[in-house]
Amino acid sequence: MMFGILDYIKIGAGVAVGVLLTMLYWTGLPLLNEYPILHRIPLIGQIAVGHAETVKEAGRAEIRIEWAEANRKAEMRALELQKQQQAKRDEADAELARLRVKNVIQTNDLETALAAERAKSNEKGATVCLPPPMPSSVRNALNAIR
Repeated sequence: MMFGILDYIKIGAGVAVGVLLTMLYWTGLPLLNEYPILHRIPLIGQIAVGHAETVKEAGRAEIRIEWAEANRKAEMRALELQKQQQAKRDEADAELARLRVKNVIQTNDLETALAAERAKSNEKGATVCLPPPMPSSVRNALNAIR
């Protein structure tokens, strides 16, 4: 089997046409974009745009969907974190309110002990100008506040 020069020319022309058709398929023919009416014909519309553009658009749509999903997940994580932080703040507020109530009760106990001590010292009729030493009930009430 011997090939002649024409056979090689045919092979070269076939390869060149194949390369041109592949390029046309992938990149399209931008000249046809100047005539939008031709886009109504399905085959010519595809040739004008090219397969690469349709693949790009499909990829863009796919990436948009992935980004939307990632954003939705990030928003859900942020919302969950916000709920956790709000629960911690609510716990701290409840603890503060409990401590304030406890402090008010201790202050009332201290005032009651102080009033009782004053009443006791008034009964004895103390005439000394110096204040009496701190009674143990008042001292204990003050120590409980710390």
